Amino acid sequence: LETAQTLHNLALSYYTNGDSLDLAINHLDESLELNHGIKNNEGVAKDLILKGNIHYLKKDYNTAIRIAESGLKVAEKYNLPTNVLEGTDLLGLLYAELGQYQKAYLFQTRNSKLNDSLVAGENLKKIAQLDMQRTFDERQKETELKHLQENLQIEAELKRNKLVKNFSIIAGLLFIMLGVIVYRNFRRSRRSEKEKEILLKEIHHRV
Repeated sequence: LETAQTLHNLALSYYTNGDSLDLAINHLDESLELNHGIKNNEGVAKDLILKGNIHYLKKDYNTAIRIAESGLKVAEKYNLPTNVLEGTDLLGLLYAELGQYQKAYLFQTRNSKLNDSLVAGENLKKIAQLDMQRTFDERQKETELKHLQENLQIEAELKRNKLVKNFSIIAGLLFIMLGVIVYRNFRRSRRSEKEKEILLKEIHHRV
């Protein structure tokens, strides 16, 4: 498969440069033999249509038509829309060169319809992809919003716990201060009572 593809690419390079067209045809013949052997139908269709293009460049229109029609049959049989598009376009040009404008028109019409359907199919695919992307984005936003809400709840819980902790510390400190004040007052009251007892004893003693 890789060898056949390499031979096809070499032939395409020669065809694109417009030189060594016979060498390009030789490479395509080798590629066709390999593709037939491994039953690579897409490769066969591509090779035949490219070979038709080379004969079109050589102005051998009848040979080009015969080869291009063979490639188109393979492409149609195995549902290869890109190759069908290339084949119909080439045959439209070839029949126009021979002055058979009715056939040329038919092939060009088929080419236009197929091209429109492929474009429509691509557009539908793009619309489906955009719709999938939109759905994904919406779900992503929902997930992010959910995570944000969870984070806010966690932060609120932490703040509440911190407030409770601070309040407990303050309440504990106030309770300790209150205890100290009560204890001091108690000590003072005991001291004053003792002083009173001492004074009373002193008075009784003097009396």
